[in-house]
Amino acid sequence: MSQSSVSNDARIIDLYKYCQTPWVLNAKPGDQIHIITDTKQDPLVWQALAAGAQAAGGIVTITIMTPTEYHQAEPPASVAAAMLKADINMYATSGAFAHCHAAKKAKEAGISY
Repeated sequence: MSQSSVSNDARIIDLYKYCQTPWVLNAKPGDQIHIITDTKQDPLVWQALAAGAQAAGGIVTITIMTPTEYHQAEPPASVAAAMLKADINMYATSGAFAHCHAAKKAKEAGISY
């Protein structure tokens, strides 16, 4: 039997339960959902968010970047561009992200976060 890519970590069960809430409250089926995370974040966090978003009918994209140098630092240009293509951006980064210029620009364009 080949090795599975499924986690054996039972924390995903509790995380999934809580990570459904933002999508139930804010998303509708077919929404383009962009989850932005970084390599310092526990992968179970973004995995549970993605599972909740998909269960709510969202079309999920996950961007994993290296952590920014400081809170509110700008993400790479490719991440900022992708943020403008989503219906909802979810910031699951290890540092504060919601007030960087890219996030403000996405919010001004009417994109939820």
